Amino acid sequence: MNYFSIQAYSLEELTEQLAQVPFQPNLGIAFASVALDIEQVVATLAHLDFPIVGSSSCGEFIHDARLENANPYQEVISSEAMVLLLMELPENSFAVHQQLRTSVTSDYELGASIGRWATSCFEVPNLIVLTAGLSMNGDELVRGISHIKADMTVFGGLAGDDSHFNQTFVFTKAAAIDQGVVAIAFDGKVIEMVGNSVSGWQGIGAMKTVTHSEGNVVYTIDRQPALDTYIHYLNITEDELPQVGVDYPILLKQGKESILRAVVMVDKQTRALIFAGNIPEGGQIQFASCPGAEVIETSKLALDDLYQRHQQADVIIAFSCMARHLSLGPEIQDEIDHAAQLWQAPVIGFFTYGEIGPSAASETCLHNETLSLMLLRVKA
Repeated sequence: MNYFSIQAYSLEELTEQLAQVPFQPNLGIAFASVALDIEQVVATLAHLDFPIVGSSSCGEFIHDARLENANPYQEVISSEAMVLLLMELPENSFAVHQQLRTSVTSDYELGASIGRWATSCFEVPNLIVLTAGLSMNGDELVRGISHIKADMTVFGGLAGDDSHFNQTFVFTKAAAIDQGVVAIAFDGKVIEMVGNSVSGWQGIGAMKTVTHSEGNVVYTIDRQPALDTYIHYLNITEDELPQVGVDYPILLKQGKESILRAVVMVDKQTRALIFAGNIPEGGQIQFASCPGAEVIETSKLALDDLYQRHQQADVIIAFSCMARHLSLGPEIQDEIDHAAQLWQAPVIGFFTYGEIGPSAASETCLHNETLSLMLLRVKA
């Protein structure tokens, strides 16, 4: 499979590198900072004669030996920049879709609509989904997709905006939208897509009970206003949320498994917290935090395990929580480098407000504080 990687810190640099592509791509995947102005990014890509699917980010990363050979000072992790992976895939092996959230009545129905579209394209579809909108309930979106086809392989991420928590975007070369999704469906008979999800965040303190919630909005914890509980526990001011909250997510117990949920918005009037995914009323929760460098060792072990089961990849696409970058700083590059070295393949990805990938039980879930990494390979 032919591919070409680009990392650009300006639209002028992007234009220059697009002129250097040595083959005719038929698909591009892009992740870009809002500092570049996403509308201008779209305008720069509009002249291309092949589809582009992308998302705004909280930082981007790309690890490609070709880039390093061309520039020994090449950065793996960038900020206020853009990364773009151009590919030449088999003809008719994928399809691209963009859909506004306003076209349906709920996030669940939006997911179901995307699922129906994917299954109409291919008998065995694999799916990458990128979502925009800070009020988007990613959990409901995933549930809607899974309702249509429970065994569909789905990876993706919730768009970021450089940790401003103001406005996020997903885009094609035709348009950028701040409420909705873009998706790529791959023909599973032609293109293999596998991967895993790993966090490493650990629960701290006593178990608490969610005493009033509706979907992804939590009103009270142990019968106290949820916002006040967070402020008291973390010893912060309400103005520091949601930024501080991403470092201290909720660890939600779900049977034998646990899943992390991060605060993405607050409602000061109702004293409620809005999370990236559902937290059911009556749910048992703990606060969680990053234990430090052992998070990287946990992710490396998970990647080693994945490599033992799947040793071939043409490209690697990763969705990593922005809190991993904030908490671990430059060390977060170690897990990106590790993936590139294991598979000897280019890695592209971005730091997100939520990650979509498999759970320990292999069910597709919305995660936070997680690395969801997928391998893409054209079958022989």
